[in-house]
Amino acid sequence: MTDVLLIHGLSGSPADMQFIGDRLARGGQRVVNRALPGHGTRPEDLLTVRMQDWIDVTVAGIGACPQGCCIVGQSMGALLALYGAAQYPDKVKGLALLAPAVRLAGGFNRLFLALLYRYSRVLPVPALYYTKVGGADIADPAEKEHYGAYGKIAFNALAQFEGLRRLVLGMLPRVIAPALMVYSANDHTIAPNAVEIIDRKIRSTIKNTVVFSGSFHVLSVDRDKEGVVAAILEFQKLIKTGVT
Repeated sequence: MTDVLLIHGLSGSPADMQFIGDRLARGGQRVVNRALPGHGTRPEDLLTVRMQDWIDVTVAGIGACPQGCCIVGQSMGALLALYGAAQYPDKVKGLALLAPAVRLAGGFNRLFLALLYRYSRVLPVPALYYTKVGGADIADPAEKEHYGAYGKIAFNALAQFEGLRRLVLGMLPRVIAPALMVYSANDHTIAPNAVEIIDRKIRSTIKNTVVFSGSFHVLSVDRDKEGVVAAILEFQKLIKTGVT
């Protein structure tokens, strides 16, 4: 059976993907769930990380799946999943893209990241942080209270994220793996047309979209997490047998 590689989002950790991983493992699937560099420790560890560090871990994860893999990526993790599919089309057998961060919500957010990215290419990024006002973009109060992601993100990491986002946008036409795109209609982090951008640009012959409304951005831990797992399992069945 094809292995499953889980990739969490910016400021998150493998714990974000654990619920999905446990459910897939119960069905006999081998799951690889690793931390991206600078994550799962302390916010200061994002001050010096580079997007290539995240890419390297993704590539290593794909390499750890000798029979190929299905990648489940959330937010920035979905960008890394798309990168892996574009670079290794023979090894990536399927993609489950949860709230893919190909375009962020809010014109101000997009402008800020664009300026930060351009500035970081010519001058050192100051050791400053963006603080998540209001906390994580999670609808379930209990899950939000116990969510363990960083409450602040180093400007450097935001600039690296923007560089990755731009890189992956240019690689989308190289993606041919079957793709499941999952998002919430009430996501406050990604733009409403983020999935549409991916759907329009990738060359996959199998493309499914699933929309939820009970969750916000962090689908893997929010109110619709059971539905997310069900959608992934159904999609895997489609890839394997061609029967829904």
